Amino acid sequence: MISPLPIEVERPQPVAVPARAARSYWQEAWGRLRQNTIGMIAGGVLVFFVLVAIFAPQLAALLTHQDYRTIDLTNPFAAPLSPRQPSRCRCSSVEQSAWWPVSTAGSSTAC
Repeated sequence: MISPLPIEVERPQPVAVPARAARSYWQEAWGRLRQNTIGMIAGGVLVFFVLVAIFAPQLAALLTHQDYRTIDLTNPFAAPLSPRQPSRCRCSSVEQSAWWPVSTAGSSTAC
């Protein structure tokens, strides 16, 4: 029988890897997001819009000095912060809520 020749192979020494604490999935995701500049800017814009939406009534009162519930929706072309002017339309409330005024020929209630 043939016996194998003993071969001396030098094995490389294991390289010391610095130990790093284990991180959870969310910690890894947060770390990657913080390195992404565009992602952080987009997140900041999103947080800004959410804060504006939450504090919209207070911002409207602060900027316009009026309560948002006192806006005259029947007179959309009035000057800002103008006193309430009566609407010139004599239509019923159903006709006012339509996308455009419904008029009948010769009717005095048409807009």
